[in-house]
Amino acid sequence: MRVLVLGGAAAGEAAVSTAAGLPGVAEIVIADPDLGTAERVADRIADRRRSIRAHGVELTDRDHLLGALRAADVVLDTVGPYRECGLTVLRVAIETGTHYLDACDEWEPTLRRGELEVEARAGGVCAIAGMGASLGIGTLLALTAARELGCVRDVFVASTGTHALRTGRIGGTVLSRRDGRLVTSSMRGVQASPASVVFGSSTTSPPFFGVATGANPERAEVVLARLSVPLEDSLLTIDTATATGISLALGLYQLLDDAVRRPGVHLASAIIDPELFFRDLERVLRLVTTCASTRIERDCGARIRRH
Repeated sequence: MRVLVLGGAAAGEAAVSTAAGLPGVAEIVIADPDLGTAERVADRIADRRRSIRAHGVELTDRDHLLGALRAADVVLDTVGPYRECGLTVLRVAIETGTHYLDACDEWEPTLRRGELEVEARAGGVCAIAGMGASLGIGTLLALTAARELGCVRDVFVASTGTHALRTGRIGGTVLSRRDGRLVTSSMRGVQASPASVVFGSSTTSPPFFGVATGANPERAEVVLARLSVPLEDSLLTIDTATATGISLALGLYQLLDDAVRRPGVHLASAIIDPELFFRDLERVLRLVTTCASTRIERDCGARIRRH
């Protein structure tokens, strides 16, 4: 598969470095307005197994984008701020039949991508929005938490990383168990910053986490899913740009599977297998561990505090 990475700095470089090690990736083109930046990244990640080359592209020029995306099977969009960039790259991807992933970590522009659902389906394009560190890892942890409940009321997604805790309103679907069956339910969050999860005796929030609350009015059940200790102690929680690029590339890894590439615009939680994702995350970070890649904490007395 031919992969186009928009943006060569920071998260873009981490995405290229990770994608270069994935089976099924035949070529990677790093497209950046600054050709020199793209060339330096290509030189640092030179790989004899596949072609990695640089390409200068003006991201505000639709014709430039059309030319770049026509030569690719999938595009990884790392160029922000997404609130300002709008839907231009996704529109061009749909027009050229190029599958799409982005690292958007803001809830408003992420939801706006859903406006192109009909066009993406008609064009046979699979688009995954919010596949970066904050929303990507966060929504997959939230899905992990939701699967522990019989019926889901609310889902909270957040990451602290190296910055202040951020939460955002999100939409989509999650799988949950009801009467022994897996069913889909609404996935929604809150916009609140700062916020914290008051869970047992803990007074601090994990760097990445997802929380799901049960819908049973007689039993206030809250489930928190967080990364394993080795993952929380890794560079994943130290360098936000690296975490974003790795997450984006691992979303690509699952997109390489024909069975996963369903046309439409999706959140990570609607199409990415969280168990496989977190296992691949450990492998990419070269973590040798015998424990599960995620931890589940359950507390009937827990609550979400907004302030």
